Amino acid sequence: MMCALQDETCTDSCVQTVVRFAIDPTQFVAPHNPNDPPRRQITQVTLGAEQFRAQAIMMEGGITGFHHVQDKNSTLLLIQADGAARLSYQPEDRTLTGRCVAN
Repeated sequence: MMCALQDETCTDSCVQTVVRFAIDPTQFVAPHNPNDPPRRQITQVTLGAEQFRAQAIMMEGGITGFHHVQDKNSTLLLIQADGAARLSYQPEDRTLTGRCVAN
């Protein structure tokens, strides 16, 4: 998945942030044995020049994305089925919006 996002408050000469990641849908398959421990679904993310591993998200309705926590900082990207995307940074309360496409 490739996303082009910009700060939602920007009105002129906005800098675009590029996000790339892939979700392996087989990570979300139910375990063969219901007694198996839960598994984390992981994706490798490139966010601008930064790279990190994050918790992959796949929800009903085609919503995908990732969540990453490091120290007291949280990054959450949610992508709607139509490609509309919202990347939130906490505790900065900063939001980037844009579009994502499968690559």
